[in-house]
Amino acid sequence: MDESNRIVNFESTRLRGALSGQLFHGVCGDKFPTVSIIKVKGSDKILGGYNPITWVSGIIFFYGATKDSFIISFKDKNDINNHILSRVKNEQRSIYNHFNCGPGFGYSDLMISPVYGNKCSIMSDYDKPIRETNDSFENTSSFMNLDQIIEV
Repeated sequence: MDESNRIVNFESTRLRGALSGQLFHGVCGDKFPTVSIIKVKGSDKILGGYNPITWVSGIIFFYGATKDSFIISFKDKNDINNHILSRVKNEQRSIYNHFNCGPGFGYSDLMISPVYGNKCSIMSDYDKPIRETNDSFENTSSFMNLDQIIEV
């Protein structure tokens, strides 16, 4: 199927401010697929990730395995062509589930957590770093629970 002929209907949930793991899992836990969109506060940078499998809730930590997730960054919110797309390198640690965290991709390749700090590592379980630094950052986040994909 030609990817350009896909229509995606989705239910959107926007969570603003400090995002607790409990709030994230209350909204997105046990649902899939999801898209996470993170605006880095004080900049034009947008970070995000796609998770095609369930966010597992109520556990200390657990890695979800999939080869189909990805993380992405846009340096300028007004230029979608200026982006970095990073695909899974280590399928066994592609999704990080933790009751204290929002969405986690890999071993801190992209993690949203007020407890551990919002961060991106310099490449661990995905093939490219999506930020130039691994410093923590403040954010405004949106999480979308994709409802269904319909072929046209």
